[in-house]
Amino acid sequence: MKEIEMKMSEICDLIGISPQGVRLYEKYNAIESFKWHGNGYRYYYFENLGPAIGLRSYRNLDIPIKEAAKLCNGTIPDKIKETLLKREKEILYEIKMKEAHLKCIKDMSLLIDDVLNKYNKFSCCERPAMYYLKCEENNEILKGKEDRKLIRSWSDKFPFVKFCPIIEYKNLTNNVIAKVGLCVKEEFAEFVPGLDNLRVKYYNTRKCIGGVVRVTQDTEDYYSVVEPGLNYLKENNLELDGDILSILIAPTILTSEPEEIIADYHYIWMPFK
Repeated sequence: MKEIEMKMSEICDLIGISPQGVRLYEKYNAIESFKWHGNGYRYYYFENLGPAIGLRSYRNLDIPIKEAAKLCNGTIPDKIKETLLKREKEILYEIKMKEAHLKCIKDMSLLIDDVLNKYNKFSCCERPAMYYLKCEENNEILKGKEDRKLIRSWSDKFPFVKFCPIIEYKNLTNNVIAKVGLCVKEEFAEFVPGLDNLRVKYYNTRKCIGGVVRVTQDTEDYYSVVEPGLNYLKENNLELDGDILSILIAPTILTSEPEEIIADYHYIWMPFK
């Protein structure tokens, strides 16, 4: 049977890769040019394209090229199945993360609405369960190698992770300084590492008063930020009963009510007895 000879451009179109990709496939023995016609062109046999098509298929499944190339060069079926099942688990996890991203986007959109509708307006609500990572000690960011590694691993998980200034109940005074930290809601916690670290504190769901506050370049202290919420507690004969947690919901945005200003907006939770 006469074999079909194909030029590189034809191979590229048939497999859907570039000339550089063809050369890369040759490097991994997934395709082989069989002769030159003295004109500088490579030619290929159509009947020998099986490994190249297999490699292209595996690569489209995001299997690393070295691993994919091995599957196309005399690998036993069990090894192929093992690799595909591994990739299946990875894809299922990716789908789960994308679904969580969608949930996160919806939550963020609702919080943006709160900037306009709930600034300095407080009401009873339930604070979600969350993990809080302490990122400072004595008003300085933690400097230990393992501490910084943990902080970085959390910050890599934005937007699941939120910037979370916190005022500890035991340290609440008029000149209190908010502690710098990161937090993640329990519903997204599976995507964040190091939850069992001693620097991480778990906060249960709590009945709180909640509302939106803002921080500007002119803000002198964090007490003035949370003071409207504390006044709301007092006006309603409620007593603060725990740490004040907040999350950054809208950084550096322009609003026009009650006046035009650029500010960071936070949602705060104040637990009460």
